[in-house]
Amino acid sequence: MNLPSIQSTAATQLPAATPAAGSTPVPPQQAAQRQQLIKSADVINAAQIFGANNQLVFVFDRDTHQPIMRVVDSKTNEVIMQLPPDYVLNLAAEAKAEEHRKQQESDLPG
Repeated sequence: MNLPSIQSTAATQLPAATPAAGSTPVPPQQAAQRQQLIKSADVINAAQIFGANNQLVFVFDRDTHQPIMRVVDSKTNEVIMQLPPDYVLNLAAEAKAEEHRKQQESDLPG
């Protein structure tokens, strides 16, 4: 999946309202929600809720614009936990592709 990173200020942060190349613009309400998630992650990370070496990070799916939560080891950048997990994201992408394929077949003349 194409996931642009939008993380807390302790890590690299992309502006919430700036679309990635080839993606659709983010509506203002979603941009505001993203900023709120970033602020929340900053508070959680400052309190070291996930430990001194771990950070809460949010990334956003370029296609769906839905947030994905990760707990990342800040020293190794290893993803400790992710919600939703990759297999759920892959299943959703496969279902979307299948739906698109069926729609294209039904649009064919004949």
